[in-house]
Amino acid sequence: MKKVSILITNYNYARYINRCIRSCLDQNFKKDEYEIIIIDDKSNDNSCSQLNYWNNKDNIRVIFNEENLGLGNSCNRGLSECRSPYVVRVDADDYINENFLLFLYSHAHHNKSHAIACDYVEVNFNEEILARKNAKEHPIACGILFRLDCLEFVGGYSTQRVGEEIELRDRFDKHFNVEYLNLPLYKYLKHEKSLTSGGFDTAEINSIQ
Repeated sequence: MKKVSILITNYNYARYINRCIRSCLDQNFKKDEYEIIIIDDKSNDNSCSQLNYWNNKDNIRVIFNEENLGLGNSCNRGLSECRSPYVVRVDADDYINENFLLFLYSHAHHNKSHAIACDYVEVNFNEEILARKNAKEHPIACGILFRLDCLEFVGGYSTQRVGEEIELRDRFDKHFNVEYLNLPLYKYLKHEKSLTSGGFDTAEINSIQ
């Protein structure tokens, strides 16, 4: 049985997707104990040709949406494919430390956690570190290991096109606890699209409550 599912949603991130996948494969975690599910949301760059290369290799499954469904619907489609009790999202333009799965899963399994997030570092295009961020003070949407049944209990991701991840965290926090691991195991690429596709701050969360 798989222990963790890594969920990657991709839309026109051909420039970054291979680095993301390689980091997910290069984990200090038994290969047969986790899977990688990639949902391509009808990309119109050369993402599909790159993803076809990875499909059905090393526990990777790629699902191609026939139309652009948006982030929330794509995430929910990925959740329905998960074969593990835990799931974690990694953005297609980001990448992760080799101990990411090991540390998050070990903590979650030992403590029976509902969810656990780790600290992260912001990086630029050259993979230079710009800043280290505390995930509790500066939450982002990815890099959070969720128990799948908890996500299903709150109804998964919203299908609205704006603020899907913020809305999910609002619902999740009303029923379950998110724990924090003060290790910077997630690499968050800082660029113009990241402002709308992955990051949010405490003020944004409070504004919808």
